[in-house]
Amino acid sequence: MSVSAGKNGPWNGKTFDVIVKGLHYNATESDVKDFFKGFLVVRVNFPKTKGIVFVGLESQAEQQRAVSTLKKRSILGRRVAVELAKPRA
Repeated sequence: MSVSAGKNGPWNGKTFDVIVKGLHYNATESDVKDFFKGFLVVRVNFPKTKGIVFVGLESQAEQQRAVSTLKKRSILGRRVAVELAKPRA
């Protein structure tokens, strides 16, 4: 999922990532987008490692809101952990 313009004007290309851990192995991009409904999601990235997904949000405020709001919720009946993703080196 990509967004060209955000709530605060044109998107500048930078994302503020969270990692979702404990994801059900059958979860799809659509499931993740539904989970983050109401957030300004820029991208969803499933790495080769199963059970996690990286979600890029439009702003640091959205990143913080996602971590605090979604930390004890479930996707496909499985409780997940939503945490700040470590910046790439």
